[in-house]
Amino acid sequence: MFVRLLNVPALLLAAIASVLAGGCGTFVSPASERLPEAERVTLQCYSRFYGVYIGACHVSSVDGHRTGVLDAANTTTKLAPGHIWVEFSMESYFGGGGGVTDVCAFEHDFLAGHRYRIVAHTIKRDVGWLQRFEIPLYTASIDLEATSPRGAIVIHRPALTCSTSGSLCRTTADCEPHPNIVCTPVPGHAYGICGSRN
Repeated sequence: MFVRLLNVPALLLAAIASVLAGGCGTFVSPASERLPEAERVTLQCYSRFYGVYIGACHVSSVDGHRTGVLDAANTTTKLAPGHIWVEFSMESYFGGGGGVTDVCAFEHDFLAGHRYRIVAHTIKRDVGWLQRFEIPLYTASIDLEATSPRGAIVIHRPALTCSTSGSLCRTTADCEPHPNIVCTPVPGHAYGICGSRN
């Protein structure tokens, strides 16, 4: 039978690729829900498929407002213009396994009607690749491509605060609602980490 010839990890990888390539919808931040489309900001994450490897990012929080379960795999987010902080997760899948590797946050002055894109493979970490697993937070930067309504393109390089151990926050309200989950500040960083109450 043909079923015996199929490779289960390859099937899983193909299914993940199909979901990621489909775009999986758009997360609309609460502050932008009532704005006309021309005044909204569009923020695009990346999704790359390389045969046996998938790299992707997904916005997980806008100004502390978490995306819902149905929005967790979105690659497009609609924002209100202004100074906003955004959290996104970076994910990688290889041979049917993998998942979230890093969660990062940055602040930016987003302009109405502009399209922004987090550019794949542009993260520059201020620590070694393995060292990031040994510390609560690390700093980095990434390319953020901005396209104006007239088509002019500018590359920004916002500073990131990143974690390999959980979501980022400024207050406990930025974390998933749960009586035992709190925001723990990390000295020297603008963000803390969501985690269990000690």
